[in-house]
Amino acid sequence: MELEPDVTTRQVAFLTHSLLNPAADAGRHPASRGPVLPVVSTLRDLGCELVQLPAAEVGHLGVRRWWQSREMLDTPGFRAHCRRLAGPVLRQVEQFRAAGYDAVVIGVDGSPSCGVRTTSGEAGWGGRPTTVDDPVPVPGEGVWIEVLRTAFAEAGLPFPRATGFDVGLPDTEVPFAVHELRRFMRQSATRFAG
Repeated sequence: MELEPDVTTRQVAFLTHSLLNPAADAGRHPASRGPVLPVVSTLRDLGCELVQLPAAEVGHLGVRRWWQSREMLDTPGFRAHCRRLAGPVLRQVEQFRAAGYDAVVIGVDGSPSCGVRTTSGEAGWGGRPTTVDDPVPVPGEGVWIEVLRTAFAEAGLPFPRATGFDVGLPDTEVPFAVHELRRFMRQSATRFAG
C-alpha cells in the first residue's frame, strides 16, 4: 500500500550530499549518475522540501580520494572538519523548525561518514592501496552523522529523526527500500503533528 502525502505537515529532508550528487561518492557506485532518483522522487511525491548537506569527505579529502572505512575517517582532523560543517546545518534545521517544518536527516547506509543505521568497517585497511573487497557493513553511524548528532546534543537541541538509504542495493530490493522510506516519512509526520 502506497502512502499518500500529508499536505497538513510540512517536511524538510536534509539529505547527505551524495544522494543528490553521486559524483561526490568515492566511486563505490559508478553506475549511479545524477541524483539517487528513488530517494528524490519519493520525497518529492510526498511534498517534502530537500536540503543538501555538505560533502564532508570531499571537503576534507577531495573528489579523487580512495575508498575509506569508518576507522580511516575516525581521526581528530576529520572530526574537526565535520564539527565546522555542523554549525551551519544546526542553524538551518532550527530555522526550518521555527517556520513549522518537521526536519529529518536521510543518510547513505554503509557510508563511513554518512551512514545512519550502518557504516563501513574495515580495520585492516591502510597503507599502500591494493585491490580490496568492499568494506563490511556494520551497525552504527558514520563519523559525519555522529559528529552532527553530537553538535545537536551539545547545543541542547533534539537531533532530527534520521534514516539511511543503501545506494548499493540490487534493483530488486529498491522497491522495499522506497516503501521503508515512505513509512519513515509518514511516522515522522505523525510524530510531528501529534
